[in-house]
Amino acid sequence: MTDEPFLSRWSRLKRRAAEPVPEPTPEPVVEEAPAEAPLPVPEEPAPAAEAEDPLKDLPPVEELTVESDFTPFLRAEVPEDLHRQALRKLWTSDPVFANDDGLKDYADDYTGLFNLPEPVKTLYRVGKGFLDAAEEAAERAEAAGVAASENSNSGEKSAPDDKEADKDSDVPKTT
Repeated sequence: MTDEPFLSRWSRLKRRAAEPVPEPTPEPVVEEAPAEAPLPVPEEPAPAAEAEDPLKDLPPVEELTVESDFTPFLRAEVPEDLHRQALRKLWTSDPVFANDDGLKDYADDYTGLFNLPEPVKTLYRVGKGFLDAAEEAAERAEAAGVAASENSNSGEKSAPDDKEADKDSDVPKTT
């Protein structure tokens, strides 16, 4: 072992591994070729000149119909606004694409579920799980018994509270 601390040794080795090691490049062997006359370059326009104008072979957007071919408008060279105009023309020209079927899960506003003015009624109790009908009836009776004992102890007759009004409902009200 060395007397060098672990982290110092690790750092030194890491820096050494990160340094680029120059590789020796063999010198290319140059062969002398016989001198030839340069070839004449033809004066024809390059095919790249035709590819520069992607709008040349596109039909006007106003003349597109359902039977038209929309694939030239989907190429990467076509400007985004022209691409969008062609797709809009396709969607408005075909009733299959134009009609909204209403089956979009993402189109609804689900934020209203969390802004309810009153608590949600549920049979779920924390620590107990979902209550069945027998447990629910026992819980109502217990709550009514507690309320009756409080009324008899105070000596005053109170107005009927929400628990008695909720006896007609199927789902107990949570607080």
